[in-house]
Amino acid sequence: MKQDIDIDSASEKKIETESNFSFDHDESLAEDGWDKLLIFIGIFGSVVTGVASPASLYLFSKVVTALTTKSTQSSVEIFGEYVPYYLGIGSITFTLAFLQMFALKVSAHRQSRRIRLLLFKQILRQDIVWFDEQSAGSLITKLSYNIDQIEGGIGDRLGTFIQNVVSAAAAIIVSLAIGWKLALVSLAMAPVTLGSFMLLGFALRKYSAKEVAAYENAGSVASEILSSIRTVYAFGRQQMETLRYEHELGSSAKVFLIKSVLMGVGMGMIGCSLFCTTALLLWYGVELIIEENYDNGIVVSVIMSFIIGNTSLGRSLPEIEFFANAMQSAASIFSIIDRVPSIDVMGEGKILDSFTGKLEFKNVSFFYSTRPDFQVSI
Repeated sequence: MKQDIDIDSASEKKIETESNFSFDHDESLAEDGWDKLLIFIGIFGSVVTGVASPASLYLFSKVVTALTTKSTQSSVEIFGEYVPYYLGIGSITFTLAFLQMFALKVSAHRQSRRIRLLLFKQILRQDIVWFDEQSAGSLITKLSYNIDQIEGGIGDRLGTFIQNVVSAAAAIIVSLAIGWKLALVSLAMAPVTLGSFMLLGFALRKYSAKEVAAYENAGSVASEILSSIRTVYAFGRQQMETLRYEHELGSSAKVFLIKSVLMGVGMGMIGCSLFCTTALLLWYGVELIIEENYDNGIVVSVIMSFIIGNTSLGRSLPEIEFFANAMQSAASIFSIIDRVPSIDVMGEGKILDSFTGKLEFKNVSFFYSTRPDFQVSI
């Protein structure tokens, strides 16, 4: 290599970057006070709304007991005594449920917008070597589909999930407070239900990642074909490219089939445990009424608590899939956001006041990152 460089009065200056790309995952999810406030309101509303239904069962047990035992009060008087309480619970639930959905959806939209913009900036920041290993379709999928998945995982679905989980926990607490003997029988079936949830969670965690990757590959192939449609027509490769895209879709279909089977088994086990436990509670509840003078309202309320608890857990099942997809999408997106390229165009550097020189390269060889076995010489 021959080089002849003259530098006159060179001085160093810092090149200031237009923006600082250091990234904190926590800051992306709650960048300012408004987001933190919205998240707090949404979670608070979810918790209180989840507690409302199980807590009302205490009043329900009193109503059932009053109606099924001899009393000097008429049915109208009994209902009139508890109607204001139910109206109050309904009003509070309406207000907080609205705030729950509104706050979390607005917060999720604000965060997804910031993440999408930050991802786009980081993509433009990367070096050519990195782009050689990526496909345009995969990057477009990350900017659209994957970020939409994240928004779904941190939005109103998060509030619904918290609400249902809190409702299930509150149902257990209320049932133990009302009639602990009967409640313990329902809790004895908990391992079966937990096992069903574990099976379901395993299926969603493992196969959601594979499903997201399969759809990214399919989207990449479709983008590649459509962006070069003139070449495809020129060489008459319509049929071959269709088969290629069909193969990628087939991979995602296989993953989806396995995940669906495991989800079906898990849901079936949950439903079976629900009805079997209800039958057991009905039988043991009658025994407690006969032998230990249990109030009718206690038995009915404990059974209702069990049903509400299991139903709430069942409603939270679909949300787990969205959370799994959101986590997998976030992992692929944040890996790009956190990546600092070896040649960083946004990093700090030096600028020379004047530069005059001549560079001549001879006998230079290199390898492309995508073809490490092929040497290029210039």
